[in-house]
Order: sequence, then structure tokens, then C-alpha cells
Amino acid sequence: MMHAARLFDIINARDFKEMPLVLSETATLDFPKTPLITGRNRIATFFKALFRRFPELHFEVVRAISQGKWTAVHWRNKGSDRDKRPYENEGVTLIRMDGGTITDITDFFKSTEKF
Repeated sequence: MMHAARLFDIINARDFKEMPLVLSETATLDFPKTPLITGRNRIATFFKALFRRFPELHFEVVRAISQGKWTAVHWRNKGSDRDKRPYENEGVTLIRMDGGTITDITDFFKSTEKF
């Protein structure tokens, strides 16, 4: 569960140099309304683009549950888009670990209307 919590710390800090270090080279991100993203650097690039669109977005981890190589993270986020319009959402991210790095990230969230 350590890397799952660390991933959200990295996301909130916008630390895109650290992000690839917790992801496997062939990590995947399955994000609603986007094609599957493969590769740690492409995932970091995706988050950079997301935060250009939502520069003031912050995630709060509500709870995390682990079983084997998988962790489910229930989160809430709040902030605003680049036009200063308020935004908030809630969801679950499934994170798979293998060999000390994150190999898979799958997001599910309540509202996808802004994506």
C-alpha cells in the first residue's frame, strides 16, 4: 500500500520527476474516456496535461484497502479548472504492484462530464 499512498502524494505535489520512479517501465493507466496509456513517461505526461486543465486540483485519500498485489484507493478531489470554475469529484483507483513498482492504474469516478 506504500506506493499507492505515495502515488497520491506525488500527484498532489505535481512531482513529475518522482512519478516515473514509482511506476514500472511498462505501467498502464486506464482512465475513463481515454485510450489505455502505456509507459511510465506517457503516464506522467498524461498527468501534466490533466493539471494544465485543472491546475488547482487536490486529492484526499479517504481510505485504501489492499489484497495481494492490488490496492483500492477511495478518493475525493476538489479544485478548479484553468478558467477558475470549481470542480470536485469522487472515485476509486485500483493500483497493482509488482516487483516494488506500480504496474497498473485503473480509475473509476462519479462524474466524467468534464472529460
